[in-house]
Amino acid sequence: MKNEIPVVSLFFQALILPTKHWWAVLKVASPFILSSLLLTFAPHISVAVGYGNWSLFGPIALVLGLASLITLIMAIVSCHRIFLLGPAETKLARPFRWSGNEFRFALWWLAAFITFAVCSIVYLLMLSPILTLVNPLISESVIATSIVMTLFMLPLYIVFVRFSVVLPAAAIGKANIGLGWAWGYSWNNSWRLVLLLGILPFIIDLISDQIPSVDTLWFDILSGAIWLITGVISIALLSLSFHALSELEEQRDAQVKASDTPEAPQESAAN
Repeated sequence: MKNEIPVVSLFFQALILPTKHWWAVLKVASPFILSSLLLTFAPHISVAVGYGNWSLFGPIALVLGLASLITLIMAIVSCHRIFLLGPAETKLARPFRWSGNEFRFALWWLAAFITFAVCSIVYLLMLSPILTLVNPLISESVIATSIVMTLFMLPLYIVFVRFSVVLPAAAIGKANIGLGWAWGYSWNNSWRLVLLLGILPFIIDLISDQIPSVDTLWFDILSGAIWLITGVISIALLSLSFHALSELEEQRDAQVKASDTPEAPQESAAN
C-alpha cells in the first residue's frame, strides 16, 4: 500500500475547489476583507489629512489590525470546514462565527507559531556562518537570492508544513490532536506537503519581487487581492492534504485490523 499523497491531483483539485463554493467562501471571508480594506485605507487617509505620524490613526490601526486577525481566524476555520465537511457545512456558512473550533484553532496556531519560531531561531543561528559566506555571491541577483534562500530554508519549511496539518484538524473539531500528532500524521509526505503548500506562494512572491513597488492605494488593494486568492487556494491545498492523509491513515488502520483478524479454520476435505 502506498503512503503517499497525490501531489499533482491535489494541486489541481485545490484550484477548482474554491470556485465550487465561491459564494460560501466569499460570505465567510467578507468580514476579513472589509477589515483588511479599512486597514489598507487607514495609512493613506492618515497621510492625506496630515497625520502621517499616526498620532490619531495609530489606535485605529491597532483596532483594525486586531479585527483583521480575529476575522481571519474565523474565515480560515470556516473555509476548512466548507472544504472538508461538504454541502451540509456550506449551508451553515455565515460571516461571523466564533465557537470552540475557532478557539482551538487559534490556540494550535499560536502553539505552532511559537514552536516554529524557536526552531527557526536555533536553525538560523547554526546557519548564519554559511549565509555570511554565500551572501556576497548571490546578492546581485534577486532570483538567485530567492532560490538559494529557499533551499537554505527548506528544513524550516518542512517543519512548518508538517505542523500545519494540525490546523484543519482543529477546524473540524478532531479530537486527540497536537503538534506531535501532526508530525507523525504527515510521516513520509514531507516534501510533498512542501510542494503543495509552498510552490504557489513561492511563485507569487518571486513574481512580486520583479514588480516595482508603488506606494498607492490601488496597488495595495491589487496586491492584497492577489494574496487573498492565493490564501484561499492554500487553505484548500491544506484541507485536501489533510483529507488525503486521513484516507491513508484509515487504510493503514484497516490493513492492521485485517492482519490482526484470525483466519477462520478451514473445514476438512472429509466433510
